[in-house]
Amino acid sequence: MLEYTPLSPNTGVQVMTDIRRELSAGERDELVQLYRTHNLLLFRGVPLSMEDQVRAIGLFGENLGGSYISNTVAGAGAPEGELEFHSDLTYTPTPTRGISLYAEDVEEGAAGTKYANAQRAYQLLPEALRDKLRERWAMHLRMPDHLDSRTREIHMGPQGLRATQPIFYTKPETGEPVLLITRLAVDRILDVPDEESEALLEELYGYLYAPDNVYEHHWQPHDLLIWDNLALQHARSYVQLNGPHRSLRRVAFAAFGQLEEAGIANQIAAGGARRVASN
Repeated sequence: MLEYTPLSPNTGVQVMTDIRRELSAGERDELVQLYRTHNLLLFRGVPLSMEDQVRAIGLFGENLGGSYISNTVAGAGAPEGELEFHSDLTYTPTPTRGISLYAEDVEEGAAGTKYANAQRAYQLLPEALRDKLRERWAMHLRMPDHLDSRTREIHMGPQGLRATQPIFYTKPETGEPVLLITRLAVDRILDVPDEESEALLEELYGYLYAPDNVYEHHWQPHDLLIWDNLALQHARSYVQLNGPHRSLRRVAFAAFGQLEEAGIANQIAAGGARRVASN
């Protein structure tokens, strides 16, 4: 049996094991169950190569490739600024299934990463609100240079990306619903008047971003976080380009059997970023 301890009352566990070692079949099954139950796993204090990280996420999905979120690595993503709450690639037909971040170089004072539990938020909704929103869809938007506040149609340009998603999104492995409404990406709820859409979104935000539904992770060197990108949304406070080092190695993963669709979604997202770079 693996030892673990909760990270917060509602989200995540720290697993007390060296993720580099060869796990037994029972331990692998236990890790998968912990991931599906708690949606976020922390492995702490163990230096990991890229190969170690890729091997670890292989328990939960299929590797989509690596990159950096860093204010020290040249060409890395999101080197500075604030990031509003979001789930990656909801503005494409196939949102990213899961994400891992490894703290390769972090200094004291580096911004943490916040997680809002969208699966728990769904569970907290009153039944009448669930009934009202069942079968409803929302418009998700993406502008690569607009990351710190809600994206609206007025912000969109030729490089913008759009996709519609069900408000209640079903986790493919378990069939459990999550509330797929993010403050960064959702412009509106479809097929309702604008005023009603705004009121509904504000009500949903109240459940999603309530203090007891958010966990903030404060990074230490060699932390590895693996999380469910549908069940959890993530955000961060302001990162300064010349501030404390914050270099996180990112490996995302697709659901098993969805590697081709997820790869296409990544190409769509990369195309939007390239169009920005060329403008």
